[in-house]
Amino acid sequence: MRHPLTTLLLCLAAAAILGNLGVLAVHINHKMREERKEESDDRVKTLSLVKRDDGRKIVTLNPELAKKYGVQTQPARPCTWHERVLVYGRVVSNPRATYEVRAPFAGIVQAADKGEWPTVGETVRPGQPLGRLVIRIGPQERLDLANRLTEARLKRKGAEESSAHRKSLVERLEKAHRDSVVAERVVEDARVQLIEAETQLAVAQATENLLQQATDDIKRMRDESGLWSCSLTAPTDKRLSADLEVTELAGQPGMAVEAGGLIVRVVDFSRPLVRMDLPAGLLQDGPPPEDIELSAGEAPGAVKARRVGPAPQVDGASQFAGWFYALSAGKETGHSPAAWRPGFFVQARLPRTAGDTRQAVAVPATAILYHQGRTLLYVRTESDKYEKREVRVLGHEGECCILATTEIRPDEAIVSRQAQVLLAIEFREDADND
Repeated sequence: MRHPLTTLLLCLAAAAILGNLGVLAVHINHKMREERKEESDDRVKTLSLVKRDDGRKIVTLNPELAKKYGVQTQPARPCTWHERVLVYGRVVSNPRATYEVRAPFAGIVQAADKGEWPTVGETVRPGQPLGRLVIRIGPQERLDLANRLTEARLKRKGAEESSAHRKSLVERLEKAHRDSVVAERVVEDARVQLIEAETQLAVAQATENLLQQATDDIKRMRDESGLWSCSLTAPTDKRLSADLEVTELAGQPGMAVEAGGLIVRVVDFSRPLVRMDLPAGLLQDGPPPEDIELSAGEAPGAVKARRVGPAPQVDGASQFAGWFYALSAGKETGHSPAAWRPGFFVQARLPRTAGDTRQAVAVPATAILYHQGRTLLYVRTESDKYEKREVRVLGHEGECCILATTEIRPDEAIVSRQAQVLLAIEFREDADND
């Protein structure tokens, strides 16, 4: 059993501890209040909202906090703005991105070794085997080729002998001419005949080599079953940067085709070609711009295109002149090859070349804020003061917005990054005042 004195001492110790804890809690609470008051005082010093006499507001933000929040500025750039005209166009078939697989010889089409034959809409890699062509080479064709090769060899042999004889004759006549035995005219005639003999020899050698190569190719094309066949592969091109899509199948396994007959047609849809229909007013001062930006439907952003040349004829219904523009590969431009297909409608804003120009300023697109139907941006008037202004956007050029000079002057410091921080500070101050 615990002694009564021990119990009393334990109670007194517990009371002392609780008392110290209470004093410590009061001290901590007082300290936190003082810190919050200091922070509030600092906030009042660093963030303030000042109303000017004309009703405009100035947001104050010291440079240290501006750097912490990522607020950046850059001067507005003066520029010349041409009035823009909205024009329309559509994607058309690009002949330079369309490839065909044709039969090099007459024969019968067969599927690949695995028995697979491409289907319409399927993608194939450049150089991918598509199937085989069993060549129709009968005994009559082989006999005719052998006879022609034998004849070419005999002609080549005769041409060699004739050339050697003419060469020897020229050498003898030249020696006799030096001894003043024969005239110069006789030597010249012999030289001309030597040139003719050497030309016939070269023609005979080329014919023999061509027929010999054809014979060797036929021998190599013979497979294990004793048939002559060659592989049908997807086209290869150094300009290809994506897979090809099968758009037409003119041949099927087991079908007989003649030499040069179409078997498969494939298209590289990552290189679209666009025809823009332009009114005559845009072409009074010359051809349209070399580089333009295209947009399509609900697709975000714009796609850059470069002028190729004029269309061969105008549109019969609208009487607009057509101009072709080519787009780069999808990885470079960010457009979706699945959407940019023939028949897809696009639009662009081109400068009115015959119209008047006006002075404007260019600012980064990241500086523009949209709030309650208004277009806003912030201008740094002093090292720590920022003024909100409503602006009017005339148009866009790349990653810049073109603004009228009624509210923004050239070389003014525009908040190009994190302008929404200043707008949030303004809203917070208004809320605190309420």
